[in-house]
Amino acid sequence: MTAPTIRSVAARAGVSRSTVSNVLNNPDVVRPALRERVLVAIDELGFVPDRRAREFSLGRNRVIGLMFIDIHEPLFVNVLDGLSAVAADHDYLITIAPPSGDVTDQQRFLETFESYRYAAVVLSPGRSISHLAEHIRRLQQRGTAVLRLGHEPDYPGISAARLDEAALGHTAARHLLEAGHRDLAIISSSAIRRSNERSEAFHATLAQAPGVRVVEVTTDDLTPAAGAAALTSVRTMQPATTAVFCVHDLLAYGCLDAARQAGLAVPDDLSVLGAEDLPASRLMNPELSSITAMGAEIGRAAASMLIDQLESDASGSTQDLLLQGDLVVRGSTSQPHPGRPRAGSGAT
Repeated sequence: MTAPTIRSVAARAGVSRSTVSNVLNNPDVVRPALRERVLVAIDELGFVPDRRAREFSLGRNRVIGLMFIDIHEPLFVNVLDGLSAVAADHDYLITIAPPSGDVTDQQRFLETFESYRYAAVVLSPGRSISHLAEHIRRLQQRGTAVLRLGHEPDYPGISAARLDEAALGHTAARHLLEAGHRDLAIISSSAIRRSNERSEAFHATLAQAPGVRVVEVTTDDLTPAAGAAALTSVRTMQPATTAVFCVHDLLAYGCLDAARQAGLAVPDDLSVLGAEDLPASRLMNPELSSITAMGAEIGRAAASMLIDQLESDASGSTQDLLLQGDLVVRGSTSQPHPGRPRAGSGAT
């Protein structure tokens, strides 16, 4: 049986082929009654449009390519969920390049995206994207929309959707200060670039408060074990610490365990605050207070920005969207209890 074509739909509806094409591609220019006749004919014949001709005329298809350095990080999963949902609502498909921090690999992936005429590309390469400048320029010249996820959008001329990392650090500091803490610590990590902005903002806010003492321990890894070891260092450097801010929940999980092993009650002896609000944070004992990373919201915003740019043909326009994380207070933070004997403090 021969598959139905635009010609057969036009014959069934009693209209021209150009009218059928307009119903498929520009329905607003067709009178409602005429449009309904064509849609009925499409349904009766079981016609499925072949998008290849339209994609050829546009010079791109309906695929969004993603290039991330780490697809296993929980934040990426949330970003992908949000991005995929909006893309699917607008009939776009998602393709993910194999995760790699290698410059040559990243350049090759963009060349592949270009050769297949992807409609849009989303980048989160884990470093400055200056090494991709020429590839980005070629993509944009072909009408491909390009967007960067994450902080430090250091390449002009492309859109960005990202969490306000400085605001996250400020929020963490304000929460602990308002609870009454004055002996604080921060556990940061060189394993994630966004750690620096969070740490700097945390220190900047504390610097404006009188009588505050703060120490910082930086880990090389982003694991609970690294967080546990860091808390041991914090207690050596500043035994009177009553609150710790960890730049990532994974570090905070280790802090909770290390505090328990040291005989410290959380939050009575030590408040612990995390960041990114991973699903497991609700399963901790006590439940971990944290600041959301807005991953799904960033994904949805990124997809919406790209699709608006593509469908309005605003190829030269760019946006830089900053989202603010929400503080979620649970059982791991509270006001300090100065009269409570602290494990290892020598109090009796």
